[in-house]
Amino acid sequence: MILFVLLRPLYYSAMSDYATKVFGFATFGQIYGAIICLSGLGNLLQPLIDAATVELFARNPIPVNVALAALGFVFGVALVAFVRVQGRRVRKKQALEQHVAAAAEERRRLVPESIAEDESEADWA
Repeated sequence: MILFVLLRPLYYSAMSDYATKVFGFATFGQIYGAIICLSGLGNLLQPLIDAATVELFARNPIPVNVALAALGFVFGVALVAFVRVQGRRVRKKQALEQHVAAAAEERRRLVPESIAEDESEADWA
């Protein structure tokens, strides 16, 4: 119990730090709120979990622990997969933006300004 009391603030700090680093500051409030909301819903399920342990499994906590560990594993894998897919999308978008910027810079360097102005005037005509 003493360890729980000492480590609980560190858990909340680590959770908010992780949410910030993975999802950014723009969506931090939504993500952190969702985490806290799901945690609260889990707390509301605690009496059902206790009842299942006592009545359904004759005070054997192993089936409940295995089920909770499996759920944690599934959600953890889903989160890692989501972050990986989104990371790839962001890297592709950044690469495309860099390519477009490099092409524009190359065009600006190679095409004299007078020709570029003539082309832009021709576009308007």
